[in-house]
Amino acid sequence: MPPPSAAAPSVPLSLPATDAGATRAGLPVVLLAALAVRLWIVFTHTYVIWPDETFQYLEPAHRLAFGSGVITWEFLDGIRSWLLPGVIAGVMRAVAAVDPDPAAYVLVLRLLCVAASLAVPFVGYALAARRCGPMPAMLAGLLSALASETVYFAPVIMTEPLATDAALLAIFYGDGAREHPRAARRLVYAGILFGLAASLRYQYAPVLALVALWQHARDRRGLAIVAASGSAVVVLALGVLDTLTWGVPFQSVWLNFWRNTTQGVSGAMGTEPWFFYPAYWLVAWGAAGGAGAWSTTTTCR
Repeated sequence: MPPPSAAAPSVPLSLPATDAGATRAGLPVVLLAALAVRLWIVFTHTYVIWPDETFQYLEPAHRLAFGSGVITWEFLDGIRSWLLPGVIAGVMRAVAAVDPDPAAYVLVLRLLCVAASLAVPFVGYALAARRCGPMPAMLAGLLSALASETVYFAPVIMTEPLATDAALLAIFYGDGAREHPRAARRLVYAGILFGLAASLRYQYAPVLALVALWQHARDRRGLAIVAASGSAVVVLALGVLDTLTWGVPFQSVWLNFWRNTTQGVSGAMGTEPWFFYPAYWLVAWGAAGGAGAWSTTTTCR
């Protein structure tokens, strides 16, 4: 353990009284702005960003709920988890009991994804407010709420955005948890959400583990709580569920990795170089991205 003088300063869990009112008032504005633009997208636009949304999630869920649906090679081979399709199937059955029109349950599913996507502006605002005060929090929150990428992916029924929503909430609950009066509960929530994110998108698991380790490295007990609760979720969502659905624990992880990484099946769809994402970010945002980051960080106390 490092000496006390080397320890990083703890993050305050509350703002000064002069900032508290402004901070409380700002969060609803950010969330309402985020919700308004996302609802406008849902009710005025129809788009599918990738065939997987239909064939890897909606079709298997429809087959589970109603007995008919397209079966892709991934489900014939058993390399996909039934976690998200199972949840979708439950929503489909519940909505169909009220309105059998397929458009009804698709709309409900998209609205649920929109609700989950509010985690992005919420966490952006909350973490900035905790560190920097109301004005940087408003900037970070509005950027998270209105950035084209966050709006575009908000109603998408796929594991990637949903896992991201869960991971951000996990970071929020773990941030400053040691100083919180309900520290153990927040750490359990963080672990559950980390586990859910990793179960939805196992490819995120290494990064999520590094984030959890970085966030809780100075608190062994807290790290143990996060690791234990997260591992329990993964065991249930991938180990037990895969055993019940495919007959082998974690099959949707190891067989998926084997098919797509070792055997290179996914390479037939095309690949991009390692620098694709940073290059895309620079093209999409240009100088605006750096200016936004600079304006937010320089206004922090």
